[in-house]
Amino acid sequence: MIEREIPQIGEPRVWVVHSGRNQRFAAEFLRNGYIAIGYIKDVSIAGIEKWEDLRAIVALRYPDRPPVTAGNYTGNMFRFAREMNSGDYVIMPDGQVLRCGVILGDRLYFERGAEHNSHRRPVRWLPKSLKSADLSEGLRNAIGTPVTIQELGEARADEILALMS
Repeated sequence: MIEREIPQIGEPRVWVVHSGRNQRFAAEFLRNGYIAIGYIKDVSIAGIEKWEDLRAIVALRYPDRPPVTAGNYTGNMFRFAREMNSGDYVIMPDGQVLRCGVILGDRLYFERGAEHNSHRRPVRWLPKSLKSADLSEGLRNAIGTPVTIQELGEARADEILALMS
């Protein structure tokens, strides 16, 4: 297992974060040292504690979206704002490679006026990238799931961490 450089209580989690359709924001995330989402561009979600409160904001911003879609938006934002922690690992698909990083601090910040990706978390991107071809089929399928933010289960996280070391 790779050595953690950021102290944390408990085991780090491993998250897969997609950087937009066809990884269109991957270079921006890498260059600027963050991961981001941008569903609600004009309101900070940093202080929202309850899923239901976030869901109400999503319903107001996206009244024409089907409930399943609005639920997906809410789930992605809630994971981003409330479940990710300092020291957790981030895996970001970028073409045929996976970029690996570590979330720095619990700070979620809001970039007012950003055209895209206004909700951000600082990430230290690691020098080592993984090749998709080196992953098991099950892990490739899990990472390829079109969900903006997902936590990998223990077995898949262990596989990623072993490949990172």
